[in-house]
Amino acid sequence: KYDEGIQGFFEAMQCDQGDFLEYMELRRKITDIEKGKSIKPITYVRGDVIELSRGRHSLPAIITQIKQDARGKRSYLTLDAKGKTGILQGNPPVIGRIRLKESFNPKKKQTNLLEQLWHFSSPTGSSNHDLDALRISLRSHPCHHCNDRDQHARWGERWLTAKKEQERLELSIARRTNVLRKDFERIVKILLELGYLQQVGNSYELKPSAEMLRRIHTESELLLSQVLQTVDFEGVDSHIFAALMSTLVFESRSDRDQRGPRLHHPEFRSLLLEFQHIQQHLIEVEDRFGYRSGQNIDGGFAWSVHQWSKGVRLTELLSKSEISAGDFVRSMRRLLDLLEQIAHLGIPNVSALAKSSIDTLKRGILVVSDFEE
Repeated sequence: KYDEGIQGFFEAMQCDQGDFLEYMELRRKITDIEKGKSIKPITYVRGDVIELSRGRHSLPAIITQIKQDARGKRSYLTLDAKGKTGILQGNPPVIGRIRLKESFNPKKKQTNLLEQLWHFSSPTGSSNHDLDALRISLRSHPCHHCNDRDQHARWGERWLTAKKEQERLELSIARRTNVLRKDFERIVKILLELGYLQQVGNSYELKPSAEMLRRIHTESELLLSQVLQTVDFEGVDSHIFAALMSTLVFESRSDRDQRGPRLHHPEFRSLLLEFQHIQQHLIEVEDRFGYRSGQNIDGGFAWSVHQWSKGVRLTELLSKSEISAGDFVRSMRRLLDLLEQIAHLGIPNVSALAKSSIDTLKRGILVVSDFEE
């Protein structure tokens, strides 16, 4: 539909007198020159003599001072041959140079300097021969004498605007596609390194460990997969397991979340340290291939999970922590979703442990909130 709209503008622009696109290009070039536009910005120095466009004529001027703001953007103060000061607009061409004394003050009368500037002025009143040639070409173009010229021009401007927007979108899509392709290539290398893929000729095959990863749907799926394959949860009770799994789904929303009570259970601290070692190894692998998944460990919810799992009432739990009732329910639902996924992975002992954790967590407000959805 968008292409059809652009084509409609293009057809409405057509002129039976000649090539109107060619005519518009002449108009655009003239406008750009008159406004002092340049493809590449010019860096001027103090004393540069420039040619200012004044409609059909030009006027020499000199750069008298250069200022720079806090962001590094430069502005140029000018003095033209008529003695008028101003701030430079556009990128007019440099046509000469006059040495200025360090004590130069543009506010004082500069008779000698103005005389020097007039020497750079063209006797015809315009030193821009390209501009004159373009104007002659414009006036002699067949479309210049068309009675519907202004109407064609309006459609032409719409076509140009739509065409530029289309090109911008296509470039944005191409760049994004290129980024995604590079990210995909990096992820493939990471999965090869970690043993989830193996290369067979010019293609790749999934290794058995990839089946678990494929069935996990969470923001930290790779970290969770590594944890489930590496850490020995033998003898861990459901309360500690739930607290450990919460570190893979919880995200502290502010520094305030970090000020709540921490779980200092020895077994939890020991296994959490293993989680952190796994995370660090994963970060090192990702860094090697120039990719960062952002999979983090956050222990800010572990104490609350452990207390709730042990049967502590919600009012008592909230009175001792910084978390609100709404955040508690939302975070707990994310944890329960993760535990449900682990329970269905069929991992010996671990899946049963996940089911047991669900049983200890799914009570009170969490059960009621299920019916309120």
